[in-house]
Amino acid sequence: MAALRSRATSLQSEVSSVADQARLAQAAYDQAKQRADRALVQLTQLNQQLAAHSQRRDELRKQQLEGLRDVSDRAAEVASYKNALAELLQLARATEQQLADNQQSEQSARRSAEMAASRLKQIHEQTASSATELIRNKQELERHRQQLSTTQEEAAVLQGRLEGASERLHILEQLEQHLEGVDAGARHVLALARQSSDPALRSVRGLVAELLEVDVDLAPLVDTALGHMANALVLDDGQLIQQVRNRQLEIPGRLTLMRLDRLPTRRFGEKVQLDGVRGIIGRADRMIDCHTDFAALFRYLLGTTWMVDSLDTALELAHFRGASLRFVTADCQLMESDGTLTIGALQSSAGLVSRRSEIQNTRAEIDDTKLKYQRALGEIERMSGRATKLAPVVDELEQQAKTLEKELAHQQATAQSAVGRLDEIERTNGRLSNIFTEAQNKRALLEPNIVQATNSVEQLQRSLNDIEVELSQCEASVADLASQMSTANEEQTAARIELARMEQRLESANATLQQSARNQQERMQAVQEAQQEMERGRLKQASIELEILRLTSELAHDYLISEAEESNLEGLASSASELRRARSAATKRLDAASRLIDKLTGQCLAAQSEWERYGESSQTLIKRFSEDYAIDFEQLRQAEAIVDPEELQQLDDEAAGLRQDV
Repeated sequence: MAALRSRATSLQSEVSSVADQARLAQAAYDQAKQRADRALVQLTQLNQQLAAHSQRRDELRKQQLEGLRDVSDRAAEVASYKNALAELLQLARATEQQLADNQQSEQSARRSAEMAASRLKQIHEQTASSATELIRNKQELERHRQQLSTTQEEAAVLQGRLEGASERLHILEQLEQHLEGVDAGARHVLALARQSSDPALRSVRGLVAELLEVDVDLAPLVDTALGHMANALVLDDGQLIQQVRNRQLEIPGRLTLMRLDRLPTRRFGEKVQLDGVRGIIGRADRMIDCHTDFAALFRYLLGTTWMVDSLDTALELAHFRGASLRFVTADCQLMESDGTLTIGALQSSAGLVSRRSEIQNTRAEIDDTKLKYQRALGEIERMSGRATKLAPVVDELEQQAKTLEKELAHQQATAQSAVGRLDEIERTNGRLSNIFTEAQNKRALLEPNIVQATNSVEQLQRSLNDIEVELSQCEASVADLASQMSTANEEQTAARIELARMEQRLESANATLQQSARNQQERMQAVQEAQQEMERGRLKQASIELEILRLTSELAHDYLISEAEESNLEGLASSASELRRARSAATKRLDAASRLIDKLTGQCLAAQSEWERYGESSQTLIKRFSEDYAIDFEQLRQAEAIVDPEELQQLDDEAAGLRQDV
């Protein structure tokens, strides 16, 4: 701008003397040309150095930005590792606490299972004891019931037998009372003896059959052996016989009389001893019971009569007939001493001995049956009482067994529940142990990663510091080169201005000069606008760079705060939640700052692109100005502003005159 004004002034004053000063202008032009060439060479060298330093500065800034990003990434990685480590530590503590709780639960469940098992054992023992007692009581109750039933059946049988025996005894007594089967004479005498006090009748002792006792099974044999003598009347003496001789006593029918005082002595046959011989049952008089007064009577009647088992035995012993022996078989067959054989059994009711024996046996049977019946009734009463006592005991034992079964089912369910809970706790403990082991393994892996990432961050920080130092040096070099370039530009501008003046003096015409002045004014306005736009771009770029530096500083400050919070997190467990929130907020601010940095970086790149576009437009305008008017923009930019009002007025007047000329 100052060169343009200077040129306008010089053109105004030297228009009239252009031709005269051509040689001087040519010499000055040559000198200015050399000076401009030297300044251009120096400026080119400085531009190359500045470009190299600027490139290095850009590289360092790029490295710095990359370093900051790496530091941010590494710091985020460290923070992530530390977060993961803190979560693992918290998980480990929670797992340990849960393991401790599960251990207590396991002990409680184990105690419950042991108590349930102990109670189950007691219940099993009680159940076994109760079952044994129940079975024993049931068996005893059943046995008593069976015995009661058997005894009742036996009592019924005994009652039937008693009734039958009583009926039979009644019949036999009726027969005996009416002397059925006794001869009419004997019945008559016996009736008289019962009613009369005559000494002769009082000597009647009774029938032979009535004076002995014999087993009911042997009674038929004795009846066979006695024969008709069973109806004989036994007398103490001969008084009754004398009355019969004197016809003092009339006897209806036949009558056999035997006197005890005139019995014969022992006979030869009585001396024969067959005891021990095969088939011999015994001698007949020895097989009966009687009063000692009648022993001789029955020895006389039965002393030579032997009881044998069969007719064959009797026939085999027939050679003893010479001893006047008689044999009676078990079938009531009779072999007389003379060989006479009577076969065919007598009816038991026909023999007086049999009837009397049966009466005695029946009476004994009745007495025995009554005794057994009374015992059976007592046993029935006793067993009924025992069964009555055992029934409630069995019911109580059954109820106790049911109660024990219910409690057993309850305890089994409790034991199964405790065992299931114990298994679940063991599975949970195994899973928690695996989680704890996995957390420890992850912790063992994370801690070296944290150390490595921290070392990497420190190394990157050191590299970043080195880059910042080198960047500062480079900035200083660039500033120095910029100062040198400023000086060189001033020199070049001055040379070019001088050269332009010379060229304008030599080559420009008044019309070209006026046109140039008009165009120069218009172009200057455009240049000023471009300069203003460039200045705004530079200011915007500087603002963006300042914002980047501020955000970088805030990012570093947040990172330092995050590290401080991370370090305090390990030592201050009580404020862990607050620090995590602060860390989360710092991380959010860091993310927001990173996003803002990315946004500002994009804006910076856009501004840089716009600034480069403006620069290209300015360079195009400057090139056109240089080509059209031979004016160097750098010289104009470095030219000093005219502050003298008179000079400004003079230039304005000159410009107005040039416009009028044009």
